[in-house]
Amino acid sequence: YLKNVMRAVTQNGKSLLLTAAYGLVVIYVYSICAFCFFRDHYITEDGKLLCTNLFQCSITTLSGGLRKGDIGEILIDTEWGDAGFLIWQFTFFVIVITVLLNIIFGI
Repeated sequence: YLKNVMRAVTQNGKSLLLTAAYGLVVIYVYSICAFCFFRDHYITEDGKLLCTNLFQCSITTLSGGLRKGDIGEILIDTEWGDAGFLIWQFTFFVIVITVLLNIIFGI
C-alpha cells in the first residue's frame, strides 16, 4: 500500500506543488485585505492582537484558516453591521476551504 501512495504522490507531485503554491498566493491576498481593512477584527477574546504586521497577519490567516476551517473561528465575534467583513469571511470559506482544498484533495 505504501508503494501505491508513494507512486501517487510522485506522479502528481508537480500538480500538487503548483496547486499548493496557488493556494498560498490566494491566502496571502486575503491576508493583505485583512491587514488593510480588517485588522481590528484580528483580536482574540483576551485582547491579544493577531495582525500587527503583514507577516503576522499572513501566518494567522494561514494557520487559523486552514486549521480551524474558517478564519472567523479564531477572531472576535463580528456584528451584523459589518457586511464587508462578513462577505470577506464567507468568500474565504468558499474559495479557500471549499474549492482550493477540494482541488488539492482531488489531485
